[in-house]
This record gives sequence, C-alpha cells and structure tokens, in this order.
Amino acid sequence: MTDKKNYDAGMDLRRKMWGSAGAEERVNQATPFNRPFEDFVTESVFGAVWQRPGLDLRTRSIVTLAALTALVLLPIGVVLARWLALTPSRWRPVAEAMLMLPLLLPPTVVGFYLLLTLGAASPVGAWLAQHTNLRLVFSFEGLLLASVLVNLPFMVQPIQRSFSAVPHMLREAAWVSGLG
Repeated sequence: MTDKKNYDAGMDLRRKMWGSAGAEERVNQATPFNRPFEDFVTESVFGAVWQRPGLDLRTRSIVTLAALTALVLLPIGVVLARWLALTPSRWRPVAEAMLMLPLLLPPTVVGFYLLLTLGAASPVGAWLAQHTNLRLVFSFEGLLLASVLVNLPFMVQPIQRSFSAVPHMLREAAWVSGLG
C-alpha cells in the first residue's frame, strides 16, 4: 500500500456496498499470491477512482460491469468465432446451437438455469465454494458470468462471419508465410 488515506476510503466504500462483514470477508480471503492485487484494487479502484465526483455508485457499477464484460468477452469471442468459422469438426453444429441458447431462451429461464447450476446446493456451486471460495449467486462475479454468457452470441456471431468471409486462398497464403 502506498496511500493509507485512499485505502481507508476504499474500505469504507466496500463496507457501504457489501456491508462490513462482506467487505472484510473479501479482503481477508486474499492469499499471499493475490494480496498485492487486492490491496491495489481497494486503494486505487475503490479508494481513488470510485471516489471521484460525477457519477453515482449505481452508474459506476453498471459501467464497471459493462467494461469487464467486454474485456472478458473479447478473447473468448475471438477464439470461439475463429474455431466455429474454420473448423470442419462434427461438434460445430452442437457448439453453435449451445451458443444460441441465450438468444432463444427468455432471460428469466437463463437466470433460473444459472441459479440451479451455480447455487450452493448444486454440485458445481458447492465445488466452487469449497475449492475456490467463490460464490456466484447474488454476487458481482455472478453478474459478470451471466452477462458474459448472455452476450456471448452477440460477440461471436459477427466475428465468426468476418472469419468466414476471408477467402481460403488468403488464409492459405498467410499460413505459408508463417502467420497462420
């Protein structure tokens, strides 16, 4: 920590957002590996950036969720779109169908299935809570995961179409040149 004032302001904001117990739990869960990053986030993000005037806490949360969703979606979307555009795999139709589910199902159904899959009573949720101390239900991390899953088709489809539009001869020339 370099600035105790910003760190204390960050902890106060975390307590305001998650309550005293929730804020302390998140900070105390840090391991020696991620402790410097946790301190940086508390000091810089919550203590400095989120304390600036101009946006209320709700708007800052929405902007943060949108930015993190885009940041997570970009590498996943590019890799998945390239695979879907260029693979001759027999699993491609299955992957494309699974990718389309968030568009075809109502949002409440998607949310219900996520709750069933990731809740503390489910095997996946129990495993995550026990081994990674991660609880996705009613948390920001859970919102981020749901946002990524629901927006994945919107990221993958245009990129997939772009990869498909590249002529085979051009891809072959790039491969021969060592770029593929």
